[in-house]
Amino acid sequence: MAKPLTDSEKRKQISVRGLAGLGDVAEVRKSFNRHLHFTLVKDRNVATPRDYFFALAHTVRDHLVGRWIRTQQHYYERDPKRIYYLSLEFYMGRTLQNTMVNLGLQNACDEAIYQLGLDLEELEEIEEDAGLGNGGLGRLAACFLDSMATLGLAAYGYGIRYEFGIFNQKIVNGWQVEEADDWLRYGNPWEKARPEYMLPVHFYGRVEHTPDGVKWLDTQVVLAMPYDTPVPGYKNNTVNTMRLWSAKAPNDFKLQDFNVGDYIEAVLDRNLAENISRVLYPNDNFFEGKELRLKQEYFVVAATLQDIIRRFKSSKFGCRDPVRTCFETFPDKVAIQLNDTHPALSIPELMRILVDVEKVDWDKAWEITKKTCAYTNHTVLPEALERWPVSMFEKLLPRHLEIIYAINQRHLDHVAALFPGDVDRLRRMSVIEEGDCKRINMAHLCVIGSHAVNGVARIHSEIVKQSVFKDFYELEPEKFQNKTNGITPRRWLLLCNPGLADTIVEKIGEEFLTDLSQLKKLLPLVNDEAFIRDVAKVKQENKLKFSAFLEKEYKVKINPSSMFDVHVKRIHEYKRQLLNCLHVVTLYNRIKRDPAKAFVPRTVMIGGKAAPGYHMAKLIIKLVTSIGDVVNHDPVVGDRLKVIFLENYRVSLAEKAGSALPGHPDLTSRAAGEQGTALGSAPCAVWRTQCIPGHLACHRRYHPPSGHPYCRACLACSLYPPCPALCSCPGPLCWQDRHQASGGVGPQLPPTPLPLLRPRPCSSLPAYSWAHHCSQVAAPASSVLPEGSLGRSWGDPGMRCHVPWSPSVPTTMGPSGQESDLPTRWWEIGAWPSPAPLLPLRAKGPPSSSGRLDLPGCHGVGERADPLLSCKLSGGGGVPGHRPCGLAAALVSMSLPFFSGAWPARSLEALMGQLASDLAGNSSGVALPSLLL
Repeated sequence: MAKPLTDSEKRKQISVRGLAGLGDVAEVRKSFNRHLHFTLVKDRNVATPRDYFFALAHTVRDHLVGRWIRTQQHYYERDPKRIYYLSLEFYMGRTLQNTMVNLGLQNACDEAIYQLGLDLEELEEIEEDAGLGNGGLGRLAACFLDSMATLGLAAYGYGIRYEFGIFNQKIVNGWQVEEADDWLRYGNPWEKARPEYMLPVHFYGRVEHTPDGVKWLDTQVVLAMPYDTPVPGYKNNTVNTMRLWSAKAPNDFKLQDFNVGDYIEAVLDRNLAENISRVLYPNDNFFEGKELRLKQEYFVVAATLQDIIRRFKSSKFGCRDPVRTCFETFPDKVAIQLNDTHPALSIPELMRILVDVEKVDWDKAWEITKKTCAYTNHTVLPEALERWPVSMFEKLLPRHLEIIYAINQRHLDHVAALFPGDVDRLRRMSVIEEGDCKRINMAHLCVIGSHAVNGVARIHSEIVKQSVFKDFYELEPEKFQNKTNGITPRRWLLLCNPGLADTIVEKIGEEFLTDLSQLKKLLPLVNDEAFIRDVAKVKQENKLKFSAFLEKEYKVKINPSSMFDVHVKRIHEYKRQLLNCLHVVTLYNRIKRDPAKAFVPRTVMIGGKAAPGYHMAKLIIKLVTSIGDVVNHDPVVGDRLKVIFLENYRVSLAEKAGSALPGHPDLTSRAAGEQGTALGSAPCAVWRTQCIPGHLACHRRYHPPSGHPYCRACLACSLYPPCPALCSCPGPLCWQDRHQASGGVGPQLPPTPLPLLRPRPCSSLPAYSWAHHCSQVAAPASSVLPEGSLGRSWGDPGMRCHVPWSPSVPTTMGPSGQESDLPTRWWEIGAWPSPAPLLPLRAKGPPSSSGRLDLPGCHGVGERADPLLSCKLSGGGGVPGHRPCGLAAALVSMSLPFFSGAWPARSLEALMGQLASDLAGNSSGVALPSLLL
């Protein structure tokens, strides 16, 4: 008989042996009834559906507790290096179903709930989303926690337990209205308060330098109460911890008021301290320099570092005795990952603890800090980078300001030694930005104080190295890395698309759920008709289910067999929801123009939240809903086109949508927030493809016999799909033919044959239009554009020509014979009936050396050629409080001819006019890809 294991031997591995066997159906049912009776104090006669949800949640949590405790025992016994992921956002969503999946309990719980006469899906729908994040940054943090637990890493997530998460979005009369997200109203069955680990956090006060060291005195104290949430790995018995801090006022808060008799006022003022963890700031990709936000950032950092150091000093589970006092090994046992600049204060705070409290030498403390911290950059949008006023720091965190000054001085001394006399480099690399208001650049502080800096996509990381932190990259190239964002396949495949997961498991097994590289095993099945049929069946079933959900929630009946065209993300000018709207309007008018023609049915879904103070984003939401009102109630259109705005888009809605949606060819410039570029973009990916350079010929020469308007060279290199998918041209008409056929209204063939390598299909134009082409030109130096091509000298009063700047070829152009050195990269010509509400694009003069072409209404902000076919406006923008430039209004106005006669007078024409008015006169970055696809 085997000798029983000692407690020490049992803890050498994470084992569930000896835990209560709760996995079978009978035991789950018994546990459910026990919690309903003893935890919720209800019986089946008075219990509500929410009571049943809580009973089930506590039943599932019972399976976590033993694994959770043993995981922590294992970590304390083995003392591994621990990972601390610091983030002000954790967009966790719902927990119940994810926990059942990761513990392998879903089938048992489903059967037990069924036997009790209840519906598991209905109970899952009752759970509130833990919406403690704005978008990608917070969701990335949540996925990281799941993946680290699945990998068995000793990892902890640290953040704030916001009382109110990201606001609930309601659409009222087409406009966004915000409602508070009181997600804790009914309690949270997954969290466990840990008042025994409550820690003090200090604010304000003064700094005193004494012979015994630096003292931070006369501070205001706020207590940080930790709440722990279990994070289970996938079927590996590992349960890690996410610890969120809640602000509590100490009992002696403003005690002096009580001493003078104003007890009520003293108690009420406790709310001022507890406001720190009251609400999540709802701005995404925008910096708002409020003191409460800075308090939040220091609050989570100060509490977390105290907790990290307490855990570092203890070597046995549950022991608080400081058995490890030497910090030499701190970087070997602790890794702190900063999720964007929000936790950047970890760097000066760790320095303060090491130098002022632990009495470590400055140079040694700086070495420890750099080896411990690493920084993830999420955006390069100028308006999103944190720059705190020095005056605010001086008042709120005086000791940290001193430390930042000292860090910056040593940093600049190092730079000056390597680049003597380069004063401009010192200015660019300084943490302190000089000016009317001195500011602290938190991104620079993160780069200086970290041993590793990463972007979240390859192209983003390259932009970080070559643009945003170019000087820092030249100084320390070895610290810059790339870590491409990913998602957890457990939640986003196994949980939300079980049918597809089962189909894959039947072919290649379950290993892909923890190793996505295993999906390569599906490659031999790409032509397997049975497998393709199974996948298609799953997709159609998912679409049917989601269609029923949309009909129930949005009262719009859609065709489940239609193409689901989806664009979901935060509403922002640079994310191109407006461009998508113009595309929808174009599709609508194609159907109205030729109702008898066969169209692929399409359901367009746009979703996302706009920051409460961002008027332009809210106006875009109103535009989407107004388009939907017209399209969805037009009997001529029927089910060939539907437009739905997905209200209150969140994690749980994404889970429903994910299994049914093929996704949209990404309209957003996600690459590092490099706003206005075509790096991720254009509604049809073929327009991003570059033609083979050097094919110089006019449209007539390369017009194929079939009459489809694209060059034979393009056909030869297979850059375009067959024409019927794109074009419905009337016949093999070149420009000259079209001019003659239109009775001389359209422009004549230019005097010089133009190299037309990228003609655009003309089916998007109204019936009266002569042509609409777009070309990528590799022109010789002798090639010129016709005289007055930005004017109206071609005989069409509504004609427009747009020529972005490229520094390669001298070209003659301009109104009234005005000479300019503007060559052409691509150009587009379209004819509109007069009078059309167009804003003419005329060059006011030659471009600047930076490659800008000044246009009316742009206020000095011009256009620059984009290497991927689009062009962009230079200048920052898309910011709440700013307005885009007149060129954006021109984009909007280009769509207005489509509205005439097709839209009710009350709706889109007036709305677009208002939108154009609001857009005018701003310096926002705006992309100009193909509007009329």
